[in-house]
Amino acid sequence: MAIFTPDFKLTFQLSRRTLLLWLLGGIISVFSSITIFIIIFFNYYHNRIYQGIFINNINVGGLTKLEALHELKQAKFSLKNKEVILQAENFEENLQMNDLASDWQYDPAINQALKIGHQEKLLNELQAIFKLLHHPQYLTLYPEINLAQINASAKKLKDQIDDPAIEPILTLGQSGSLDSLSLETGKDGKELNIEATAETANTMLRNDLALNINNVSNTKNLVIPAVVELIEAELNAEEQSLVKARAKKIIGEKISFTSAAKLNQDQFLGATNGYTYSLNDQDLITFLDLPQGYKNEVIEKRVADWNETLSHPAQNAIFEYDPDTLKVKNFKAPAEGLNLDSEQTVNLIKNSLNILENGSEEEIETLLATSQLLPLTRTQPETTLAETNDLGINALIGSGDSHYAHSIPARIHNVKITADRLSLNIVPPGEEFSFNQAIGEVSSATGYKAAYIIQNGRTVLGGGGGVCQVSTTLFRALLDAGLDITKRLPHSYRVSYYELDKKPGFDATVYAGDVDLRFINDTPNHILIYSEADSENLYMRVEIYGTDDGRTTEISNYEKWGYRGPPAPQYIPSTDLAPGQIKQIDWAVSGIKTSFDWTVRDADGNIIREKTYYSNYRPWSAKYLQGV
Repeated sequence: MAIFTPDFKLTFQLSRRTLLLWLLGGIISVFSSITIFIIIFFNYYHNRIYQGIFINNINVGGLTKLEALHELKQAKFSLKNKEVILQAENFEENLQMNDLASDWQYDPAINQALKIGHQEKLLNELQAIFKLLHHPQYLTLYPEINLAQINASAKKLKDQIDDPAIEPILTLGQSGSLDSLSLETGKDGKELNIEATAETANTMLRNDLALNINNVSNTKNLVIPAVVELIEAELNAEEQSLVKARAKKIIGEKISFTSAAKLNQDQFLGATNGYTYSLNDQDLITFLDLPQGYKNEVIEKRVADWNETLSHPAQNAIFEYDPDTLKVKNFKAPAEGLNLDSEQTVNLIKNSLNILENGSEEEIETLLATSQLLPLTRTQPETTLAETNDLGINALIGSGDSHYAHSIPARIHNVKITADRLSLNIVPPGEEFSFNQAIGEVSSATGYKAAYIIQNGRTVLGGGGGVCQVSTTLFRALLDAGLDITKRLPHSYRVSYYELDKKPGFDATVYAGDVDLRFINDTPNHILIYSEADSENLYMRVEIYGTDDGRTTEISNYEKWGYRGPPAPQYIPSTDLAPGQIKQIDWAVSGIKTSFDWTVRDADGNIIREKTYYSNYRPWSAKYLQGV
């Protein structure tokens, strides 16, 4: 017989389900209440300080920033005045606490209080809140420390305390001479560190103020030690021996560096096939830091000097002309830029010094026997010459240069005028160019000054002195370009200016009339002549621009013979000098004959033209101006 009837079982099951539902509902209700409480709690304290936080014993729990600020200001905190002594050795500066502490720093203290308990993670924040209930936090409100006054007092002490160190100095009076080596061992020094002193003062004042603010009896004067640092500079005996040993490895040696690049400054003036810089033992000694290492600032200064000579920006091509008249308004040839990597160069010098001091014999021998390559980078112009015109003038096809040191001012002036008149002439293909026609009349009426010329075997003042410097330079450019030279005459006498950088025989004289320098443009396009004279450095250059058709030139079989000694010196009366004063204006040269072969080949190596240039120079006497 069954104990529980089916109806009873059904009633029991329904009651249990109802109980479970009530229990679940209660749990949800409690959880919801807690959640709502937490939300309300954290929302309320979102911009408030949690309970259990005090600032200078003032309870700021539950307050907003503005409310806390009001409470703290109402408290009207005060400080006990006392003397603060900033001390260094036997010197001191006396200050007053009330002068150093003012303007209470409310914001930092309140902001610190607001941060306590406000964590990114909920569990961490709850943990911090419960911790505050058992362990309240007491914060200190500090006044602002007057660091400017501390710094001013420290500066007064510094003026009395500082004793500058004297760095050791190593000099070599005479290159290659160990006996001329001089070593000043230096002297130790000391200095007061104002910044570190201010930090020390700030820390000590805050610690002292914390006691003061919290009403702890602390009436003693506060003594703050200034931070005085020792500067070690004097070399001891061991260091002196080390320095002299280093110097011995350098004395008598020299290292060199080269740019190994054709540099164009101001387009071409002063152009050279690379710059070479040498550092002798006297230079290298100055780079040594003592007792060890190298002086970066001294090396960097030397590299900066090199950089001024070497580095220059790329130059864009400019070519403005009238297409109808072919008159040029403005022209600048494109030029690569160069930049010296200063940091790499400094390291290169330091590495070279290290090899001299510590390298093997083979490394040292290699270093001294070769010029080290300077780290140069090239930059290209943004505008090319081809982009400026449709005349086919797109490349440098030939160049020539010359020097004219010792020229008198009038000759320098005439060279400049002539170079300017030659420059920017455009020659169409197939046309013959005449130097005399391009230059025009040479006289005082056209701006020329009287300078010395050779006339009838004598040196006399004439209006054309210096013109032949330009025609000679153009002749050299034509030889390089391989153009068809139709007329060239050498001087009757050797001219010293044209042998400053060339052998005799590479000159071209011109004079009004048929004594001319001429050539035909036998290239497929127009050519442009560009020339410029540097009146300061007494250097000029002529460049020829056109279409590079691949032709090459060669000068060979140079010969010199027929030596004849110079005649007696010649004295020329001059009113520009004081009576009896002598000034040499020309130098004696022998008479000789010269020749050289000139060969021009096309892009395939076939000979376009070949010619032998002869020159016959008569002897020439030295010329002196004599004051009368």
